[in-house]
This record gives sequence, structure tokens and C-alpha cells, in this order.
Amino acid sequence: MNEQDAMIPPAITVGPRPLKILGELALVSIAGTAGVSILVVFLGFLTHPWFLSNAWTIIACAAAILVCWCVIAVLGAFLWGRPRVEIGPEGFTDYGILGHRSRRWSDIDGNFTVIGVGWPFAVGRRRVVAYRLAGAFKGSARGKSAWLAGNDEAILICPELTIGAEQLAEVLNRWKQGVPSARPSD
Repeated sequence: MNEQDAMIPPAITVGPRPLKILGELALVSIAGTAGVSILVVFLGFLTHPWFLSNAWTIIACAAAILVCWCVIAVLGAFLWGRPRVEIGPEGFTDYGILGHRSRRWSDIDGNFTVIGVGWPFAVGRRRVVAYRLAGAFKGSARGKSAWLAGNDEAILICPELTIGAEQLAEVLNRWKQGVPSARPSD
């Protein structure tokens, strides 16, 4: 092993921010409960009064389910370290809430870039790291989307990670170029 190999870390992990996950899911839960409430009233007036007579039960059950979803997601972030991205000399692995995707550096064509996905001009646009696949691997992409700005795949969990999409793209580009120990530009 030479000196340069000794300076290269074997792998790094960019883990989740549990409090950020909790905040996002709490907002989604509040919006979901409000949506269920509106749907119950709407269905109660248009279809069957049973919805109105049982509105509190339906809304309470929906809120309880959404709260359980928040708790499970935060426990997942604390206990299982999901979502996360593991980066090493061979490539990277993107661990989402349920699954994972591994890519070797040779699978990637060009650099990692940061794009915004979501509804155009929306407040909730997410900044994610996108990339193009090399020709031999284009068929393995999970699906094409016009929202990926000409890229084949993206790491969609960037807002939930301890570093932002810009920093993650920079780290991935450094590792792909073989200089992971270089200092990030400011």
C-alpha cells in the first residue's frame, strides 16, 4: 500500500437527519388529516350521511395512522440509518426507506448534477442529485422521467440527508474522479 492509498478512506456514509424527516412528515400528516376531513364531509353530503355521523371516528383513525407513519419513519432514521448513501472506491449505494440501488463508478456517464424535481414553480421543489448512466446500463434505469432534466436516475433522498444535494454531488464527483480526500470547494 502506498501513501496515496493510505489517505483514501475505505468508504463514507451520508446518513439521515431524523428531525428534518419528522418535520416534513408532520406537515404531510397535518395536510393528510385535513384532506381526509374534507373528503369525509364531501362524501357525507353527496353520497351517504353515514360519513357525517362517523366523521370523528374516520378522521381520528386517519390521524392515528399518519402519526404512526411519522413515528416509524423517525425510528427508521434513528435505528436503521435510512435513508442514507454509502460511498466507496467501487461506487455508491443509495438506501431509501424500503429498498436500495447500487451503482459502480463505471456505470455513470459524466458528472453528478443537482436538479430540482417536483411541480414547476412550486414551493416544495426538491433539490436532488441526478446522473446519466453509461450506455450498457441505460436499460437498467428504473424509469424515464421528463422531470430528471435529461438524466437517467437521481438520488431523491437528498433533502433528508445530513448534507445537501450540492455537497453530495460534489462528494460523489470527487469519489468518481478518484480523489475523495480532496477538500470541498467553498
